[in-house]
Amino acid sequence: MAANATNRQLELDRNLERLHLLDAEPVVGNVSRLVTGTPPKGRTPPPK
Repeated sequence: MAANATNRQLELDRNLERLHLLDAEPVVGNVSRLVTGTPPKGRTPPPK
């Protein structure tokens, strides 16, 4: 279980990096978006 949680966290970290590069937004904005589930403006949300 612990390994799965670690892998999930690494995946989330990579997603944050990718969103940050694509959107050129502060990481705080990406974290907020992930937490709230709000898609970026003018773009469809990524598949869950």
